[in-house]
Amino acid sequence: MPKGLNYDVAILAGDIVAPGWVAARWLRNPARFGEKPIVQIAGNHEYYEAVMDQELAETRRQAEAHDIRFLDGDEVVIAGGDF
Repeated sequence: MPKGLNYDVAILAGDIVAPGWVAARWLRNPARFGEKPIVQIAGNHEYYEAVMDQELAETRRQAEAHDIRFLDGDEVVIAGGDF
């Protein structure tokens, strides 16, 4: 992230890495987004060479373990904003 950038929520919308579940640890690294809320949305690349249902379940599990809101047909409200 550029230094001095002012934002409330980090939204990473797809095609971050395959498999998608490995993104959670990278996203939650304090050097990237600090303590800001993170919303992760999978793109098609997150499911490459994976069984979709299994990949989705593991991505959700990893996101929850790292305090990331993973959205796939869901919604979340953060600081009064609907995602």
